[in-house]
Amino acid sequence: MNSPALKLALSAAIALLALSSSQASAAATGSISGFIQGEATGDTCVRDVWVYDSTGNRVAGIDGQSTLWNFDDYKIDGLRPGEYRLSFDQYCVDRLGPLPTGGGSSHVCEYFNDSPTLANATPVTVVEGKETTGVDVFLGLGNPVEWEAARISWVTVQGPSKVKKGDRTTQKVKIRNSGDNEATRVQLRIWGRGISYRASVGSIPADTTNVVKVVFAPRKSGKTTVKYRVTSANAGAMSVQRNIVVK
Repeated sequence: MNSPALKLALSAAIALLALSSSQASAAATGSISGFIQGEATGDTCVRDVWVYDSTGNRVAGIDGQSTLWNFDDYKIDGLRPGEYRLSFDQYCVDRLGPLPTGGGSSHVCEYFNDSPTLANATPVTVVEGKETTGVDVFLGLGNPVEWEAARISWVTVQGPSKVKKGDRTTQKVKIRNSGDNEATRVQLRIWGRGISYRASVGSIPADTTNVVKVVFAPRKSGKTTVKYRVTSANAGAMSVQRNIVVK
């Protein structure tokens, strides 16, 4: 039973099983790729490419990758089959750009393809085992569509992770509008096991973070995943979640 030949055969079988599992996992997903072009400035810039699912959740992307701005390719792997929308950001350090408020760095943002909002972005379809190519973008400094965009760029939550059933807990939700226009009709929805909450946040000025204090009382005990979803009429949507224990 412990012969070298048997051990070798067993090791080979395990390796083959692992390889088959890896290949199956890769085949179950697809990818998106393309080119990002911009004005040739010679300055060092930082690039973000974000991928959103059909419900507006950010699910994948490239964060803070340095680039020389004028021409770069990108590829995002591991996406499940379905429709996605993409956003593109560029921040060029030490270059004065046509920002409405001035400043020492230039910033452009748009959703594919030349859309100022996530809702109006052109969907990109991912097929199992395939690479969706040609999702290209040109980010020109001073493009009025890009400078006027409002954007919910991140949502964070702070508060107790443990609470007694029926007791009220206060959670602090921070919502960031990183765009150059006011985000309008911002709504917050919170739900989970024994938890349901809705609130109107109103408007969030350009380049501003709003802090919203919410109070709710869980009705069921146990560990639950609480989801926080922020939507806006003109600045897209974003969701986050955190686990809390209800005793």
